[in-house]
Amino acid sequence: MHIRFLPPSTFCLYYIILFFLCFSVQTKAQTQAKVLIIGLDGCRSDALQVVESPHIDCLIEKGYSCFESRTIVPTMSGPGWASMLTGVWYTEHRIQGNLFIGHQLQQYPSFFTVLKTLRPSIRTASISHWAPINEKIIREADYQKSPKSDEKVAHEAISLLKNKNPDVLFVHFDAIDHAGHFFGFHPQVKQYRQAIQEVDMHIGKLLNALQQRKTYANEDWLILLSTDHGGIRKGHGGGTEVERNTFIIADKSAIEVQQVEAINDSIFSGRYLTIDATSTELRMPLDDSLDGSNWELHFLLKIDQWQKGVTFLKTPQFELMTHPVDGCSWILKTQNNSIKLQGDSINDRQWHRIDIGYRRGRLHVCQNERLIGIQHQNIPSDPMQKAINITTNNSNLKWTIAQFKWTKTTASSTSKIYDLTNFKTIQKSHVNTKVSREVIVYKSYRHFPLIIDIVPTLFSHLSIPNNQWPIYLKGKELPFNQ
Repeated sequence: MHIRFLPPSTFCLYYIILFFLCFSVQTKAQTQAKVLIIGLDGCRSDALQVVESPHIDCLIEKGYSCFESRTIVPTMSGPGWASMLTGVWYTEHRIQGNLFIGHQLQQYPSFFTVLKTLRPSIRTASISHWAPINEKIIREADYQKSPKSDEKVAHEAISLLKNKNPDVLFVHFDAIDHAGHFFGFHPQVKQYRQAIQEVDMHIGKLLNALQQRKTYANEDWLILLSTDHGGIRKGHGGGTEVERNTFIIADKSAIEVQQVEAINDSIFSGRYLTIDATSTELRMPLDDSLDGSNWELHFLLKIDQWQKGVTFLKTPQFELMTHPVDGCSWILKTQNNSIKLQGDSINDRQWHRIDIGYRRGRLHVCQNERLIGIQHQNIPSDPMQKAINITTNNSNLKWTIAQFKWTKTTASSTSKIYDLTNFKTIQKSHVNTKVSREVIVYKSYRHFPLIIDIVPTLFSHLSIPNNQWPIYLKGKELPFNQ
């Protein structure tokens, strides 16, 4: 056997490489997970995409971004930030405005409280321009400040990163929302754009301070950037698309660069109805009424000729109608007329999937598999009307409906499903029923995140096992964690 000795220079190089490999593995194993959440109050996503904001753009270019994330009505700061920081909607935390009257934050606390319960040694901090976030929602952070300007917010956060060692830091900027209320929420409003640019400068200084930390090389930061709501004209609070539309931007080590876009989904249609009439009503008889049990409605809808303010589907509990003003979207009206759920645009001659579900006293409404809104609705158990009406009375609306199904879960967990073959014409004028093997394609947004998905995402990043998460969490992790 021949023994071959390495030359001295090669021998040294071998051990140097081995040392650095072991050191890098050890360093990676000791990397500490940390979270920075940056909130931009009242920032419209379409404005953010056109404004020159190099520091935010850098986060987008390196990580994950979705500019069609969602919040739900009411689109106000109280319920918006509460939903983001607790992981549940206002139907649980019960904050429906900025006064926090009747809230249930004891039962559904912010993630700061949950983290302290699970890991008492974790260091948390919240620096918020809008004081009610600290006073009402978070409350239990180790370090809390509510400066009176965005500049002071940035200064306080930078000082904290330099002199302290937070594990989770929430930073809230408010000047964008102020500009919207004074000058208008719109990408073409100069003052609104300038406010976004100024906040971007603060974010740049904040990120620089984070990267200059002496321990930064051994830290694994998840950076999340989002907003509580959009705006329209000089306000917000309603259900228009630009008020509900938000964004989520995320950056962390080893994240794949991706910007989420809608995908094409398809449903096979064996039968559909095209309704083109001045007086038409069809009725689908049901074995049971839409009562207090759990049930779901699913159908596809395509508008070919628009008319404002026309009811096209009606039950005793709710009705769907084309929007009476904006000429593009739709509204669901319920027995509780104080709140109307507004959908996205449907006046585009494209197929849209509409899902309406009633579970535990709440209506859940989705369009193209994306949540539109939730509403408390007490539906009586007594039968009211054993039918669903499709009607376009006295209108010029031309539309097509396909794959209409009503599913009611019984006590034995079975379902009764009805489709278009069950519709009976009561009054007919130009109703075309087609049996087809057509595949209907529609845009699906089911993989798009919601603002309540931020809490599960940061729990996952901090390596908190799923079985330790609060059972009430409604969100899911952002796609880059799956």
